[in-house]
Amino acid sequence: MPPSLSALFSRHSYKWLAFGSFAAYSFYYLAHVRRPVHVRTPRGEFGQRVLSHWESVRARYWPFFFAWGAHFQIVLYVILANISRRLRLRRDLVRLSDGGTVSVDWDEDSKTPLPDDVPIVLILHGITGGSDDYAHTLRSIRARGWRGVAMNRRGHADTPLTTPKMNILGDADDLKQCIDYIHSRYPRAVLLCIGFSAGGCALTRYLGETGANSRLIAASAVSPAYDVRQCLKRVHPWYCRLITFRLKSVFTRLLSSEPALEAMLHAETLFDLVCSHVPITGHETLEHFLERMNPFLNFQAVQTATLMLNAKDDPVAVYENLVEAKAYADTLPYNPNIFVVSTDVGSHCAWFEHDGFRPSSWCDRVVLDFFEAVMKSVDPATATRTITL
Repeated sequence: MPPSLSALFSRHSYKWLAFGSFAAYSFYYLAHVRRPVHVRTPRGEFGQRVLSHWESVRARYWPFFFAWGAHFQIVLYVILANISRRLRLRRDLVRLSDGGTVSVDWDEDSKTPLPDDVPIVLILHGITGGSDDYAHTLRSIRARGWRGVAMNRRGHADTPLTTPKMNILGDADDLKQCIDYIHSRYPRAVLLCIGFSAGGCALTRYLGETGANSRLIAASAVSPAYDVRQCLKRVHPWYCRLITFRLKSVFTRLLSSEPALEAMLHAETLFDLVCSHVPITGHETLEHFLERMNPFLNFQAVQTATLMLNAKDDPVAVYENLVEAKAYADTLPYNPNIFVVSTDVGSHCAWFEHDGFRPSSWCDRVVLDFFEAVMKSVDPATATRTITL
């Protein structure tokens, strides 16, 4: 190679290296990351009608180009949740039948008052945290002209613990009373619900236990656990330690006088911690608790259009849980109300995509599009929650 050409390549070698790396990364992204969405819709006219209105799920999922790995997506989720919390919320405390308290935070950032009959989307938080973690979802709800509200479970997000009862996986009875309260405030509004992670556990239990009497027109469980007994044992060690640490801090702050606290603080794994807190959940035995928390056991009773959304690379609610859930569901009578969507990447409750050069939530978009498709497919004024095929 002539000396002048060799010098040219030497001076610009870092540029060629950067260009080659970017080209290789882009090729890998397009070939292996940008993948079709896997959709399992109910057979029959209703499922096809919903799918015809649900365009976003029929397209490929384009993960955020600069952070599509499972751990990167979770880091991005935490960062965005913390920097997007500037939201004006109005809190109502809901006193429950046993004297306990949950709170509902209404999104009041809208400059224009919303009519009383616009759809309401209720958000259920994960195993820790509260309404502040879902400001981006509340903004997505508001952008559609709908009303957003988030429920905080007993003791979470500064909700007072007025009785020595607490369930970190959520309680279907508490959820029912919360939904009844929201319905009493806006009786003409369509009610929809998103349960994130552990929030999906209480949601699916509520849907199964209420059946045709559910007040919800549509629901979605995002990164749900399915069989809680197995799910908690499969959480990635990093997140297992992190969640366990955060829960111990919550228990120490709220339950200092509880006899069960010592066992909770000595728990080494998330599964052990959940088992040790059973005495404060209101369940008589561990087996009764695990059975009541297992949405597997009442899937067939669900009569509300429900979306189950999972990612294959989820390090918390691992994909093996969904595989077992599908195998179990195949042994039961067919339920025409369950929609199952999965992606190859997306991590846990994250699913970031591009909004120009900024990350935005594909999960929020697809779930809210699902709600819109269901509302177009079913007349909420006359039908209700049971779908007849």
